[in-house]
Amino acid sequence: MTSRHTPLAALALVSAMTVSLVAQEAPKTILMSASCSPQVARSSGDLPTIIGGQNSEPRTLFGKRETVVVDAGSSKGVQAGQQFYIRRTVINRYENAAGRHAAVTAGWLTITAATENTAIGRIDFACDGIQAGDYLEPYAAPTLPADVERTNAAGELDFSKPGRVLFGDHGRLTGGAGDFMLADIGEEQGAATGARYAVYRNLHADGLPLAAVGEAILVSVGEKDSLFRLTQTRDAVVAGDLLIPRRQ
Repeated sequence: MTSRHTPLAALALVSAMTVSLVAQEAPKTILMSASCSPQVARSSGDLPTIIGGQNSEPRTLFGKRETVVVDAGSSKGVQAGQQFYIRRTVINRYENAAGRHAAVTAGWLTITAATENTAIGRIDFACDGIQAGDYLEPYAAPTLPADVERTNAAGELDFSKPGRVLFGDHGRLTGGAGDFMLADIGEEQGAATGARYAVYRNLHADGLPLAAVGEAILVSVGEKDSLFRLTQTRDAVVAGDLLIPRRQ
């Protein structure tokens, strides 16, 4: 394999945030929500990008079952039969010191034909409007941890290593029960798929303790960040809220 294939091969690492390590049958609605879940944006400079459609007039917005043209072909390892998530970066108002941004999952497609420098893709599913300029990342159907739809508040809380809520879909700063959101904890901080967390808020008022606002389960974990599902909320969960691990 030549060095021209290296960028695409490296993309396999990106999909780790989407695929959990524990296979479990989950309700279809939750599986679809997980497939369309937000991600922490990665650099898209070397990723295949949608540049337009095959219509008689130029278009920039596409939906399910439509075909789109991609600016990468066989010279970069793009081949017929491959599936890709369709994503784009959005700039949200909340950033931590690392400057993380949200990536919207707009849908996924299958490559139906490829030349040396371009490819044609059929949109299999649209979570959102798919736009020219959206980029592609390798697709893998999500599997979810056991009891992802249930709240489990058992276990001692460990307040020594809190994580923080980053953002939700489209970079939104709030979320509620059933939503998927991102956190700034990953494998480097000891996070693991299926781990349970309580969500607390620092009220920044003298004499007032942390306020409990919800319960969550980690769905997939990367090196430095993770995707979680809110299984229960007492109030809207907001960016900056604390994730406190439950030792079970």
